[in-house]
Amino acid sequence: MEREQMRGRLLDAAERILRQEGAAAFSVRAVTAAAGVNVASVTTAFGGRSALVEALFRRVLKPVDEERRRRFAVLAQHDDLPVRAVVAAFVEPLAVVERDSGSGASELLRLLVTVGDPRPTPLDLLATDPGLSPFDDLLGRALPTVPAPVRATRVRFALGTVFAAIAWSSGTVLSDRASLDELLTYVTSGLLGLDRTP
Repeated sequence: MEREQMRGRLLDAAERILRQEGAAAFSVRAVTAAAGVNVASVTTAFGGRSALVEALFRRVLKPVDEERRRRFAVLAQHDDLPVRAVVAAFVEPLAVVERDSGSGASELLRLLVTVGDPRPTPLDLLATDPGLSPFDDLLGRALPTVPAPVRATRVRFALGTVFAAIAWSSGTVLSDRASLDELLTYVTSGLLGLDRTP
């Protein structure tokens, strides 16, 4: 079997396990058994478990990033950008894609938090998410008085918050509109920041 064919087979199996059985069932042995290949195939095809998980991350979040791009393009046409609208354009696609396709995004986030390898860290993966750059660009327009380094720190905290809320809620944050609204409000507040004086 060629390397690319093996990669596809392993990714299909890994995605199927996440969607059908959840993060708790994910292991190299489970993935290779479902793909009908030996355990060493993960190393041959990806270089190891971490690279498999990273490739899975990119695959599962691809439709999320497509929806984000669509929403960001609409927002970019406006002069007045409410921070909450920018946050919603970044976070809500996770809920839309999860609801419409059962993408396994929430299970993937849980996998990264609960049984993930130390490298790359979940935040490192999210920091390389293609949806992050336009998110930061729009936030820069929505928060013109916040210096870029401060905004970058707030974005990292916001990503961690979103990531943890989804991963540790068994995905209910994505399926429950009231919880999703609370998450959007919380993240928006953090990005806006508060006066540091007591």
